[in-house]
Amino acid sequence: FEGAGLVAEERRHAIDEHRLLARDAQPVPLLFRLGDDHREVVGRPALRCSVHLEDLSLTQLLTTRAFGGSRAVRTEFFNVHAAAARSLVEAHPAIWTSDDQPHVVVVGLGRFGGSTLVAAARRHEGRPRLRVTVVDPLASGRWQALVMRHPGLDDRTEVRCLDLDVESPTPDVARRFLDALVDPRPTLVVIATDDESNALTTALFVYHT
Repeated sequence: FEGAGLVAEERRHAIDEHRLLARDAQPVPLLFRLGDDHREVVGRPALRCSVHLEDLSLTQLLTTRAFGGSRAVRTEFFNVHAAAARSLVEAHPAIWTSDDQPHVVVVGLGRFGGSTLVAAARRHEGRPRLRVTVVDPLASGRWQALVMRHPGLDDRTEVRCLDLDVESPTPDVARRFLDALVDPRPTLVVIATDDESNALTTALFVYHT
């Protein structure tokens, strides 16, 4: 049985070596498959998967639901326009804590413009209501669409819609836009037009007002 003894000795050495390697090794995720589902058994913390969605309403819906979670992967949804809007609003805390009624002017009611108004209305919890002026070629229709998605805006805002195209200014457009910047004077102006050169031109107009 000398040969059997040698085999047993070699197996003991192999087991000891395996234990030493296992002790010094870094944890490695161990996965098993159930159909199309992968789940973590042991190893590193769950992988975070961040998904950007253009649709703000869909982002909010998925964020409030327990979708995409497992021990192996944690899925979170975000909207870059909403995130930037919240950062912009929080960067000016004095506006929302003042006793005076804030007046926010938004030029361009696209995704970012709409997200800014939603964030501002949520931040402004006091009374009187937040005064809002929207300047956009389709200001009235886009505002109503925004209110349909966020019904709370009606109770928190006092809105004035100016269906003006600042990208094709006329004397009448310039006069009405100037009136919006003077009476009452805004505490925050957000220029969110799609065209960068037009945005800069509009910013210079506001600066010299």
